[in-house]
This record gives sequence, structure tokens and C-alpha cells, in this order.
Amino acid sequence: MIRGLLLPSRGCSPREAVLTAMEAEKLGYDSIWAPEVASNDAFAILGAIAFNTTRIRVGTGIVPIFTRSPALLAMAASTIADLTMGRAILGIGVSTPTIVREWHGREYKHPLSAMRDTIAIVRQGFLGTVTDYRGNDANSTGFRLDRPPDVAPPIYVAALGPAMRALAREVGDGVILNFLPASLAEMVVSEFSAHRDGFESVTFVHLAVQDSDGFAEARLRREIASYCQVREYRSWLLSCGLRAVEYGVDVGINEIAKTLDADFVRDVAVVGNATYCRERLNSLERLGITPIVVPVTAYGELEEYRSVMRAVAP
Repeated sequence: MIRGLLLPSRGCSPREAVLTAMEAEKLGYDSIWAPEVASNDAFAILGAIAFNTTRIRVGTGIVPIFTRSPALLAMAASTIADLTMGRAILGIGVSTPTIVREWHGREYKHPLSAMRDTIAIVRQGFLGTVTDYRGNDANSTGFRLDRPPDVAPPIYVAALGPAMRALAREVGDGVILNFLPASLAEMVVSEFSAHRDGFESVTFVHLAVQDSDGFAEARLRREIASYCQVREYRSWLLSCGLRAVEYGVDVGINEIAKTLDADFVRDVAVVGNATYCRERLNSLERLGITPIVVPVTAYGELEEYRSVMRAVAP
């Protein structure tokens, strides 16, 4: 089975991230993905993983297009491609206005156009040609990558709504989905099934292996609730069946978590014993979607994270 793993986005040191990736490779995972939010630098983590693995694919999962220039993205991705000898994947997304504008002090506008422009410039960089691109939202002229990659990393576009998914089909080498409902998986994957050879559809699967005290499901509910507070994810989850009454601007995560419908939780995420969780992952694989396991565990509980990783390994 082809299955990936997302490293923890919080509470995980660079050293622990590398050790986790090394174990994931031994367990048979096909890919390891480094997130980038407010902890580790994704490219730095993948560089370290590159020297400690031999087979597993490594991807950014995901880096925002607005916090680095397209030329810098090309440089970083090319570096990882070289270090891994062709095992790298550049996973990029538009992130959120809060992260881009407030945290980084950068402009956040025209996500679709900016994504198109970014990919065009990065591809010019990978070719080793002098860039000459003037887009609506990103420009690059006169830049030439000194050592273009022997194998250009495929570019995967993080997409929720139909417009970004359509753009991923048009200009990407793959798509990264998130909170893909089991009830809609076949319909969504059909959008990409007739696409060009080599195009890969992957999805982050937020997963909790059930424990006797019920804490695993409670954490999963809190995880979903935290995304409900982000406008972009809330819009997607509403389209997937989230009831509008289940969130509010002033409603806290715990309150949202308690009101989430049980069927909705089990549609957009996975919770159950290890056998059930593996079967849910297998069902995605049978549809042609590569599941990227996102173990939902308590902050900093890396042994618990690894326990889930082992329980649902390919």
C-alpha cells in the first residue's frame, strides 16, 4: 500500500522529526511530509531527513507561497531534490490571511492568480533558464538557478475548493487535499482520475486510534473544531456537512467540539480501533488517493504519535 505520514506541526524538535522519519521509512511508509506553521522550517527538516533516509519520498506539507519568493522556493526545492537524489516533492499552498498578513507582514491577495504565477516562475527556475515572467501577482526576471535539479521536484498544490482543485489539475503535478469526506471521496477523485499520467492525489487524513477512556476522539473533535475557527477551512467544512450552528465567532474550541455531529466527525476524519483505521486508509488507496496519515495526539506526546504511526503502517 502507498501511504504517507505528516510530521507533527507542533511540539516536535528537529531531531525528533528526523528520528520519526527514519522509523517511518522502516515501517514502509512511502512518503514523509514536513509541515510549516510556527515551529520547524520545512526545508531544513527535509534536508536533515534526506541524509538519514534512502527510499522514502520527502515533501513539504505544506509551505505558503506568500512567505517566500518564487525564486527562493525554486532554490529551496532544488536543494532538497539534490540532497534526496530525486525524492523531493514541493507541496505549496496559499495558507491563510492571518498567517501571511499578521504573522509575516506580507501581502495576501488573489490566491488563484498568485499560485499560477508562483508555479510558472518555479518551473522556469527548475529548468535552469533565466527567468522572464511578469504575472498579475508575481514577477521574476534575470534569475537563474546556478545548479538546476537533475530531477525537478513535482509540484503539488494544496486545494480545498473547486477553483483551486481545478488549478491544481491545470498547472500542478499533484493535489494535496485535506478533510476529504469519505462520502465525497469518490466524486472528488473523479475530477483527477482522467488527468495526465503521473498526477497524484493525496489527502491529509486526521486520524485517532480509539482508546478506552475516549480521549482520542475528544482530541480529534478539538482538532476539527480548531479548523472550524479558520474561515477558509470553515467554508470547506460547511460544504462537507458541518452545520452552521456548530460554530461562531465567539465560540471556543471546546464548545464547538462538543456540538460536532458524530457522523460528520467520522466522515471528515478517522477514529476507531487500529483495524478500522487501516481499512479506512485502504479504502482511499483503492479509490486512487494516497492517504497522508495525520496522527491526532496530545501536544508533545511523540511516543503516542509514533504508536499511532506504527498501528496504521502499510
